[in-house]
Amino acid sequence: MGWFRSILTAGMALGMAACASPPPPPPAPPPFPMLRSTGAWAFDYDAPTRTATATLRSPQGALLVEMSCEAPRGPILVRDWTFALAPGPVSLGLALGSAEIVAAGVAPASPAGSSGARFALSPLDMAVLDLFEGQTVAVLGPVSGHDWGPDAARQLIAVANACAPRGS
Repeated sequence: MGWFRSILTAGMALGMAACASPPPPPPAPPPFPMLRSTGAWAFDYDAPTRTATATLRSPQGALLVEMSCEAPRGPILVRDWTFALAPGPVSLGLALGSAEIVAAGVAPASPAGSSGARFALSPLDMAVLDLFEGQTVAVLGPVSGHDWGPDAARQLIAVANACAPRGS
């Protein structure tokens, strides 16, 4: 009976040691500053033009992000005003959870200063959006990023669904 108690004690000690191991380290932060928006999203569908638009505004009312798409072909046109970029072409990534869609974008010239970044999501990109409902959505620029905050994935999917013909 003593040997059973020794095995039981050893098993309990191993189990407690496994439970006491340190948790995994948190994910590494991006290598650049990441702005996280806390504003409110709004969605609109204009039936005569068949255009779906979702906008994100800051708590002060400033326009931060606009996504729009004209049915039935797309693409989704995205503009993020939070980027301060020199005018010209720019490589951007749209992070959806842990996945990333790379997009060729442009930072348009503007007499009023920074006009953000513009890019398009193709219908092929839009086909996978339903997989990312509830995930984080962020635009990753060359030296900074912008997390669009809560509800962004739902808004992106709503614009895609209003634009892309669905059916058999």
